[in-house]
Amino acid sequence: MLMHMPTDDQVTASERGGSGGSSPRAGTERGGSGGSSPRGSTDPADPAGSATALGGRDYGATLWEPSERSVRDARITGYAAWLRDGRGPELTGYDELWRWSVAEPEAFWISVWEYFDVLGRRGDGPVLSGGPMPDVRWFGGATLNYASRARPP
Repeated sequence: MLMHMPTDDQVTASERGGSGGSSPRAGTERGGSGGSSPRGSTDPADPAGSATALGGRDYGATLWEPSERSVRDARITGYAAWLRDGRGPELTGYDELWRWSVAEPEAFWISVWEYFDVLGRRGDGPVLSGGPMPDVRWFGGATLNYASRARPP
């Protein structure tokens, strides 16, 4: 069965105790309380919630989890450590990183540009303009040379 994907606004509203929009899946139909995050519970007192998939607990058991080595060596782990080293907020895990990216998209995308050392000029334009998605313009005035990145060194 296909399930409705909530918007970031619906997720944020549900976490604040709001209605989360007019989604037919909003509220208790997700398998949790009306205020639970559709991304799953982050409550340490709810061990089953940590594996809760988007939309509820009806997806079954977790099929795969990365090894400690895979987590340690992942680019996102390096990015989170880079942020903690004084370049961004103190985030303790993926869920907090995701929440920050939704709450402060401009700061998030500037940090992504800097951490991944995007070759190009960011320009003088705003990081984000327009909106809501998909009518958003990203890094207005930025210039990139795709050909210089696509050819082998």
